[in-house]
Amino acid sequence: MYKTALPGDTNRLFSDSLARRAKRKEKNPMNALSKEYLLLFNTLSDTAQRLEQLRQKLLLSQQMAEAMFILREEGDEPSAGA
Repeated sequence: MYKTALPGDTNRLFSDSLARRAKRKEKNPMNALSKEYLLLFNTLSDTAQRLEQLRQKLLLSQQMAEAMFILREEGDEPSAGA
């Protein structure tokens, strides 16, 4: 049942209510998992960023290799004026 609080008891009832809520939160498995999910989310985000950096590096290497191949092929062809 509900208690009627006297003006002096209001702070005590409020702090009791906060204590009960805190205990309920401790028992909630989602609060225990939130740190784990945060760790996984951050790790996945960092990994995705690294993969994007590697993808960019791979594309640049491919472009450089293609340019080297084209320059080598152009150098092997006989000139039109000879």
